Amino acid sequence: MDCTVITEQEFFSICGDIEPLSEYYKCNGVVFSAVKKGEALRVHIGCKRENMKHLRSSCQTFIKNMFSHYDWCKMLIATVDVKNKSVFNLCLKLGFVDQGVYKFEGGDANIMVIER
Repeated sequence: MDCTVITEQEFFSICGDIEPLSEYYKCNGVVFSAVKKGEALRVHIGCKRENMKHLRSSCQTFIKNMFSHYDWCKMLIATVDVKNKSVFNLCLKLGFVDQGVYKFEGGDANIMVIER
């Protein structure tokens, strides 16, 4: 399984929002956005309910692809809503480390980081 590049419109149809200057990917029904922030990529993940069963394996594939495709990338950064414990736990299982809770305009979020 590999990640393919998708359009902004396809990402928006699943997630309902977009991140300016992002690149968009799809892996087994799960969509990802990635935007460069220094030597890191900030990522956003989305999927429809019927693709939830592929979420963990798709995330693993996406992480491997990003680190192999971008030599300069030293880490991936994800923000996880503090109310969404299942996504927080998935990030921990994938190897992300919790960097603490930060306040954003939309609410509080855990900053999660995985390094190369």
